[in-house]
Formats: sequence, structure tokens, C-alpha cells
Amino acid sequence: MFAQILLLFALLRPTAAICTVTPDSNGHVDIDNTNTAIANNAFYECTGLVSVTIANTVTSIGTAAFAKTNLVNVTIPNSVKKIKDNTFAQCSNLETVSLPNTIESIGASAFYECTSLKSINLPESVQTIGAAAFGGSSKLAEVTVPDGITSIGDNAFAMTSSDLVCEKTCASGKRSFNCKKGANGCTVNQIKSLECRDSSEEVACSLADSAAAGWDYVQVLAMVILCTVYFK
Repeated sequence: MFAQILLLFALLRPTAAICTVTPDSNGHVDIDNTNTAIANNAFYECTGLVSVTIANTVTSIGTAAFAKTNLVNVTIPNSVKKIKDNTFAQCSNLETVSLPNTIESIGASAFYECTSLKSINLPESVQTIGAAAFGGSSKLAEVTVPDGITSIGDNAFAMTSSDLVCEKTCASGKRSFNCKKGANGCTVNQIKSLECRDSSEEVACSLADSAAAGWDYVQVLAMVILCTVYFK
């Protein structure tokens, strides 16, 4: 599986490092309202880039535009509808991402190997998540996915935290409870099956749910047999 992700990233990655604007002494770049687009590979491998401000006149952010930079936080303006392939791939210092309720799709490997990213809230406007979109983001443990999601690509959440929990967007005061941890809990069918409940309500996960959360049925059965023999 991991080899497939690496191959996908290799196929999508740019062939040369480009830095269209040099960051200031603080590592910041201001993309002001004279701009309407950020080119493909615009800041690819610009390791001096730590922060960026993107004006809401920008409607398009290119493929691998910020890949392999040292961005820590990023806010996408509501003028943007797509996070394209590899846009923030291998931004190992990226901790927080704010996405507006205009984003419709997350491209393949868009946040691949963002190893400092621990959680992300995908707005209700998101309909598709590309292959390996968050693959290799090893600390990612919390994802909120909209109920209207229609497609989640292969390995979208592969090699994330083993404690990864995907929930779905609920009305204020309510939350969904997903007993399946890991990538198995982040499928379209699983997200749509979740119910929104009062946030104070406790939900007991069944043995079958525990199995789906990372234990296969053979492991669970073996544990049951062991406990039966031990306590007999």
C-alpha cells in the first residue's frame, strides 16, 4: 500500500524546484489582491516559506504550489473551490489548515505526508477526496467529513495515526460517534452510516466494531477463546 502511495506522489510531483517569490526575513509571503491565481509549483521546495497570506481575489491554487515548504498554518480564501493534487504535499511542519465552505474537492496527495497535521475539518461543501490525499500524515487522528461526501479515493487516509477517527458534520450540540478507527472508518459508506447524537451521550462500541477498528475477526476470536480458557 505504501509503495502505491509513493508511486502516486512520484507521478504527480514536479520535475524542478521553483520559487516565484522570495519570502521576507520572517519567512512570510503576501499574495495580495492583484493576484487571481497561484501557478503550478509556484513555491515548490521553497523551504524558507513559513507563512502565507492569500487574498480572496485568488480563485485558483496550482498543483504542488506549496509542496515541500515549511508552512505551519494556512488559511484558504473562500474564492477557491479546489485543493489540487499535491498542493501541500510533504509540508512536514503544517499544523493547521482552515478550509472555507466553498471547497468542493481535495486532490490526490494534496496533504500527503503532512506529518505535523493532527486534525482537519472538511467543510460541508467538500464532495470528493482524492487518492492518498492525507496519506502518510502520520499524526492525523481527527477528521470531520461532510455527510454529502460522494467519493473518497484509494489510500486517502493510509499511513495516518492508528487512532484516526473520522466523524461527520453534525448540528451544533451534536456529534457522530465512529467506532471504527483507522482508514476503515473513513469510507463513504461508513461516514453516511453515522448518526448524529447529543454530544453528552455515551455510545458503547460492540465487539464487531472493535474488530473493524483495527482488530481483525481472527484476533478478536482468539482473544475471546483465551479469556474463556483463562477464566474457566
